[in-house]
Amino acid sequence: MKKGFLLIMLALFFQSCLINKAIETPKMRKEFTEKNNAIPPEFGEDKNTVLLVLKRDRRSYDKGFKSALKNYSGKYLLISYKDLDKYSDMNVYRYYFDYSDGTTRTVHYQNSGLTSSSTRKRFFIYDRLNKKKYQSGAEFIHFGKAMKVYFENLNTKYTSK
Repeated sequence: MKKGFLLIMLALFFQSCLINKAIETPKMRKEFTEKNNAIPPEFGEDKNTVLLVLKRDRRSYDKGFKSALKNYSGKYLLISYKDLDKYSDMNVYRYYFDYSDGTTRTVHYQNSGLTSSSTRKRFFIYDRLNKKKYQSGAEFIHFGKAMKVYFENLNTKYTSK
């Protein structure tokens, strides 16, 4: 009886995650646009190489990043933030993609005394030439899916020029 209940609860949990992801995707497509200040107006004009900042200590993030890049046909380099200065030619390496921390959510489990916290990510493109950050302010739970949608929108902008 307990196993059956547990299986039903797990199924409902995973189903709610999938539904939430499906609901968030159209919001992501709308947020990660030039209109919402997430994509620079000049992006794609010079076919610049975008620097993509990896987080070596966050394997899940890097894995999601590499998966999202399947949706982008432009030139890019995967780098660590400390290597950003090595790419000083801003006519070639004008933009870099990264994130800043968004809202943090902490859950306290009363019976066990344990806590769990997660921080949402706010993705952005930084225009190094104009010293301007393009960030819509949107935060999503599913950061891997958010990156995929962001790169789909970047690719649309890149290929339209």
